[in-house]
Amino acid sequence: MKGAKMPTTRTPSGRTAGSRPLGSTRHSQPPMFPPVAQYKLNTARTPPYSPRSMPTGIYGIGMGLPADSSPQPSRPATAKQEVRIEERIVYIEREKDNTREKELLEREEKYKQKISKLEKLIEQLRSEIKQRQEDIEDLQQQLISKAEQYNNELELERQAHAATRQELEKVREELAQKESLIQEMKAQHEAEMARIEEQLKQKMTEMQETHEKELTSRDEALRRLKEHMASALQDNSSERQRQLEELTKELKKMSEETEMLKSKLKGMIAKNKVGWNIPYYS
Repeated sequence: MKGAKMPTTRTPSGRTAGSRPLGSTRHSQPPMFPPVAQYKLNTARTPPYSPRSMPTGIYGIGMGLPADSSPQPSRPATAKQEVRIEERIVYIEREKDNTREKELLEREEKYKQKISKLEKLIEQLRSEIKQRQEDIEDLQQQLISKAEQYNNELELERQAHAATRQELEKVREELAQKESLIQEMKAQHEAEMARIEEQLKQKMTEMQETHEKELTSRDEALRRLKEHMASALQDNSSERQRQLEELTKELKKMSEETEMLKSKLKGMIAKNKVGWNIPYYS
């Protein structure tokens, strides 16, 4: 009877199913009717199910067939058929709920797996970010250290450059002083050389005059000697012969002294010429 409470049974999966069909001998017996069209009744807006409320036609898991337009003999629905239909609808709804629940569980499991993978990825990214941050901090520390080192080296280089500049200025001043001293010494040397040259010229003049006088004296002595020799040749006495030998020795001696004086004079002239031609080196 419609609205009557039917005894409940459990499916092989352990879930509570609706009232099993009357006359069934096993719980796992397949349903007697094919599945009806998959749609959900809106119980809030439609009245409880009754065979008269469904449109005519064949329903199942396949494509719906058009309703038979031929007149059918009207047969009153029995209470047993109505109960079976209600049980079938409840079973279908529960299967839908189970399928939907299974899909939701699968989706939940997939989402959990995705969340787990994302959490691992996030943890890995956090670790990489931490490592990158540590690397950046190390690089910044190295950069600061290098900057300090280069600044110190630059400061030392600047100090060395300033010291070198001061030393260079000092050397320039010393060079200027030495250049002035060199010019002064050069002037003094030139004056001294001029004075020495003048003295040498005077000495050479005096030596030439003395030498000429000596040569004149020697020439005069030779002339006299020749005269004595001539007079001695005219007289053959022994005294004349002795005087002639003495005069010959004296002539030879005077000739040697004359040659020696000439040689000394030439050497002094050559030496003075070389001294006058020596260049001045500053």
